[in-house]
Amino acid sequence: DTGFGQVLFRKYYVDEIYDAVVVRPLLRVSEGFLWKQADQGVIDGAVNWAATAARGLGRAGSWLQTGQVGLYLVLFLAGALYVIHAVTR
Repeated sequence: DTGFGQVLFRKYYVDEIYDAVVVRPLLRVSEGFLWKQADQGVIDGAVNWAATAARGLGRAGSWLQTGQVGLYLVLFLAGALYVIHAVTR
């Protein structure tokens, strides 16, 4: 087909125009900015920061766990006395 027959066969080139005007620019923006900058930079960065913070808090908490029940009792009583003192002032 040639001429107008080709235009009709290609459905007035609507799909090709839509692909060139909408789809390809949107893909470029999505891959260049949304994926690489927003997702990898901001979102992945926040998730990795939260994981690092949780790991650090876990390590700090493990230093407090000595396995000595007597020490736990002394610390509990000291905390309870502090709370009672703070409330009754």
